[in-house]
Amino acid sequence: MKTTGKSNSSFRQPKQVLVFNHTRILVAITRSMQSTADLMHVPIKAVSRACQGTYIGTAGLYFRKLHPDILIETSDLDTLHLEEYDALCEEQRRYLPKDKMKILREEFAARHSPKNDTDGQ
Repeated sequence: MKTTGKSNSSFRQPKQVLVFNHTRILVAITRSMQSTADLMHVPIKAVSRACQGTYIGTAGLYFRKLHPDILIETSDLDTLHLEEYDALCEEQRRYLPKDKMKILREEFAARHSPKNDTDGQ
């Protein structure tokens, strides 16, 4: 039996994710949480919790789901501030100081960067 207004697919539509850097500026728009997790080398659960607000951020970055009533254009990259986006969504979120997020980002990058392989092994 077919239901009206819904897809027969058992998969949910992917939700675009906005990625903000430690200075709270929009740096990326990804097609889904899975794509974000793959691109940023973080667990999808961490991205999901950061989008929901359970986590403040992950890997020194802030993540938000794209609100369905807000239009984000490519011209917003490097110009849209996280606080401004949260205000448009009418959300109250916590933020870490910019220098603390920068340290978290640098620590994450140091732990997850490929090791220099000088001896060929």
